[in-house]
Amino acid sequence: MAKYKSVEIFTNKKECVMFRYNVVNFLCLLLGTIFCPFILFANSNFGNDPSNAVSEYTMIEVFDSHGIETARHKDNLGDPHLTFLTKTNANEIAVFFDGCGTAGCEEVTLYADFGIQKSVSLELLNDWNHIGQQLRTTAFKSGPAEAPDGPIGLSMHLSMYSDEDIESLKFLTAMFLVEVDLFKKQIK
Repeated sequence: MAKYKSVEIFTNKKECVMFRYNVVNFLCLLLGTIFCPFILFANSNFGNDPSNAVSEYTMIEVFDSHGIETARHKDNLGDPHLTFLTKTNANEIAVFFDGCGTAGCEEVTLYADFGIQKSVSLELLNDWNHIGQQLRTTAFKSGPAEAPDGPIGLSMHLSMYSDEDIESLKFLTAMFLVEVDLFKKQIK
């Protein structure tokens, strides 16, 4: 039977343990990076849990409570999409739904379009978005950064609400509508 010489590359047991610890951590990180997207999205049932999904009909009821008439549409993925028929201080207001399933949608985005506003500077938008303003909407300019005259808009995201949260949704959508009015006055 042949004997093999063992090569000692570690000077003490602590270095050997640390080397094994680092190799195991690296392998776990590598495997986690490879398999995490599959684990996270393999069984994703967006919009199927009624405790964190809101239906388009609930949002229609919410806007009806504010005296706003909406029109129902479907986007290219088949998710609901609402537009305002009632006139507001924005050129258009739309409601987008994402993460939809059988119970409703996990994400609702309220969007107000003010069109091209030459008088609106990036500083004004940044001031609106400053955390100190304590506003719930986000102001933005669409289009390429080098284009000076992109359309201006406001958006508000409502995530993980349910049909049971109708009073909270009424409150938040009322705040959105108030902020639309405030923003219109600021950009005049």
